[in-house]
Amino acid sequence: PRRPRQPFQLRGRQRRIVVRDPSRLGSVFYDYDITFGLSDEEATLVLGGEVVLWSEQADGTVLDVRVWPRASAMAETLWSGNRDTSGKKRYAEATDRLNQWRYRMVGRGAVRC
Repeated sequence: PRRPRQPFQLRGRQRRIVVRDPSRLGSVFYDYDITFGLSDEEATLVLGGEVVLWSEQADGTVLDVRVWPRASAMAETLWSGNRDTSGKKRYAEATDRLNQWRYRMVGRGAVRC
Protein backbone atom coordinates (compact mmCIF):
# COMPACT_ATOMS: atom_id res chain seq x y z
CA PRO A 1 0.00 0.00 0.00
CA ARG A 2 1.05 3.56 -0.61
CA ARG A 3 1.70 5.67 2.45
CA PRO A 4 -0.47 8.80 2.56
CA ARG A 5 2.15 10.95 4.29
CA GLN A 6 1.35 13.78 1.94
CA PRO A 7 -1.27 14.22 -0.75
CA PHE A 8 -0.80 11.66 -3.51
CA GLN A 9 0.22 13.31 -6.76
CA LEU A 10 0.63 11.61 -10.07
CA ARG A 11 2.75 14.48 -11.33
CA GLY A 12 4.17 17.32 -9.38
CA ARG A 13 7.05 18.47 -7.27
CA GLN A 14 6.27 16.22 -4.31
CA ARG A 15 6.07 12.92 -6.17
CA ARG A 16 6.43 11.79 -9.75
CA ILE A 17 5.19 8.47 -11.05
CA VAL A 18 5.79 7.46 -14.63
CA VAL A 19 3.01 5.33 -16.06
CA ARG A 20 4.06 3.90 -19.41
CA ASP A 21 0.82 2.01 -20.00
CA PRO A 22 -2.26 4.26 -19.65
CA SER A 23 -4.46 1.22 -18.98
CA ARG A 24 -2.55 0.75 -15.70
CA LEU A 25 -3.16 4.30 -14.51
CA GLY A 26 -6.28 3.28 -12.59
CA SER A 27 -4.28 0.71 -10.65
CA VAL A 28 -1.95 3.47 -9.41
CA PHE A 29 -4.93 5.16 -7.78
CA TYR A 30 -6.65 1.91 -6.81
CA ASP A 31 -3.56 0.73 -4.91
CA TYR A 32 -3.46 3.88 -2.77
CA ASP A 33 -4.57 3.02 0.76
CA ILE A 34 -5.93 6.11 2.47
CA THR A 35 -5.96 4.37 5.87
CA PHE A 36 -2.43 2.94 5.67
CA GLY A 37 -0.74 3.08 9.06
CA LEU A 38 -3.90 4.02 10.95
CA SER A 39 -5.36 1.97 13.76
CA ASP A 40 -8.81 0.46 13.20
CA GLU A 41 -10.28 3.19 15.38
CA GLU A 42 -8.49 5.95 13.46
CA ALA A 43 -9.52 4.42 10.13
CA THR A 44 -13.20 4.75 11.10
CA LEU A 45 -12.67 8.51 11.36
CA VAL A 46 -11.73 8.84 7.68
CA LEU A 47 -14.77 10.34 5.97
CA GLY A 48 -13.60 10.46 2.37
CA GLY A 49 -11.00 11.56 -0.10
CA GLU A 50 -10.52 13.86 -3.03
CA VAL A 51 -9.12 13.66 -6.55
CA VAL A 52 -7.99 16.92 -8.09
CA LEU A 53 -6.49 17.95 -11.40
CA TRP A 54 -4.53 21.17 -11.48
CA SER A 55 -5.24 23.47 -14.42
CA GLU A 56 -1.49 23.77 -15.02
CA GLN A 57 -1.49 20.09 -16.01
CA ALA A 58 -4.50 20.02 -18.31
CA ASP A 59 -6.79 22.14 -20.41
CA GLY A 60 -10.33 21.55 -21.61
CA THR A 61 -9.21 19.28 -24.45
CA VAL A 62 -7.87 16.59 -22.13
CA LEU A 63 -9.85 17.18 -18.95
CA ASP A 64 -12.26 14.25 -19.30
CA VAL A 65 -9.55 11.84 -20.41
CA ARG A 66 -7.37 12.64 -17.42
CA VAL A 67 -9.69 13.26 -14.51
CA TRP A 68 -12.48 10.68 -14.87
CA PRO A 69 -10.40 7.47 -15.12
CA ARG A 70 -8.36 8.57 -12.11
CA ALA A 71 -11.37 9.72 -10.12
CA SER A 72 -13.29 6.52 -10.84
CA ALA A 73 -10.43 4.31 -9.60
CA MET A 74 -10.09 6.39 -6.43
CA ALA A 75 -13.87 6.40 -5.93
CA GLU A 76 -13.86 2.60 -6.22
CA THR A 77 -11.28 2.44 -3.45
CA LEU A 78 -13.04 4.95 -1.21
CA TRP A 79 -16.53 3.53 -1.72
CA SER A 80 -15.93 -0.22 -1.87
CA GLY A 81 -12.56 -0.50 -0.20
CA ASN A 82 -9.79 -2.21 -2.08
CA ARG A 83 -9.51 -5.32 0.11
CA ASP A 84 -11.83 -8.19 0.92
CA THR A 85 -12.47 -9.51 4.44
CA SER A 86 -9.31 -11.62 4.32
CA GLY A 87 -7.19 -8.57 3.41
CA LYS A 88 -6.59 -9.49 -0.23
CA LYS A 89 -6.91 -6.88 -2.99
CA ARG A 90 -10.12 -7.14 -4.99
CA TYR A 91 -8.66 -6.46 -8.41
CA ALA A 92 -11.04 -8.73 -10.35
CA GLU A 93 -14.16 -7.11 -8.89
CA ALA A 94 -12.79 -3.61 -9.30
CA THR A 95 -11.59 -4.29 -12.84
CA ASP A 96 -15.06 -5.47 -13.86
CA ARG A 97 -16.74 -2.37 -12.41
CA LEU A 98 -14.14 0.02 -13.82
CA ASN A 99 -14.37 -1.59 -17.27
CA GLN A 100 -18.16 -1.23 -17.23
CA TRP A 101 -17.74 2.42 -16.28
CA ARG A 102 -15.17 2.94 -19.04
CA TYR A 103 -17.44 1.45 -21.72
CA ARG A 104 -20.27 3.78 -20.63
CA MET A 105 -18.00 6.83 -20.71
CA VAL A 106 -16.50 5.92 -24.10
CA GLY A 107 -20.03 5.44 -25.43
CA ARG A 108 -20.89 8.94 -24.25
CA GLY A 109 -17.76 10.38 -25.85
CA ALA A 110 -16.36 11.53 -22.51
CA VAL A 111 -13.29 9.28 -22.35
CA ARG A 112 -11.09 8.33 -25.27
CA CYS A 113 -8.82 5.90 -23.46
